[in-house]
Formats: sequence, C-alpha cells, structure tokens
Amino acid sequence: MMADAIEATGRAVKIQDSSPARAISVIDETLLEIQRDGQLDECPLTLSEIAILKEVFARTLLQTQHKRIVYPGIKLPGNAPSWKPKNAS
Repeated sequence: MMADAIEATGRAVKIQDSSPARAISVIDETLLEIQRDGQLDECPLTLSEIAILKEVFARTLLQTQHKRIVYPGIKLPGNAPSWKPKNAS
C-alpha cells in the first residue's frame, strides 16, 4: 500500500528530474497523508521501522525512475516508422 502510493506520487511529480532530497520530501508527504487517512492506525510499525522504509523507498524510487541515456543515431520505438512486410500492397 505504501509502496504503491509512493511510486504513483513519484511518477506524477517526475522524481527523476529531482534530487534525493526531493524524493524524500515526496515520500514524507505521501506517508503523512496515509497516516492522516488512518491507514496506519492498526499497523504495528514503529517510527524507527518507518524511517528505514523511507530510506529504502527513496533509494528504490530514484533507481527505478532515472533518466535514460540518449544514444546518438538510435531511434526509440515511439519514433520508429511503422513496419510493413515487403510483399504487402
């Protein structure tokens, strides 16, 4: 639940263009909203464990949403022309 919310928020605000501090800020805001909503009321997690989760979420979020390297002369699939067989009319 927490990971899904953090991933969705991270994609929405484009974490890959930001610093690790921005990722942690987004994670803090998301977890605070989850807590305010009462979703952690019956959860046995301690504050220490939540702090560890924040670090792991930040590291994972930044790794999965990094910028892609641009290779010269290579077209990406979105820019590639549509393929047609040679024998097609």
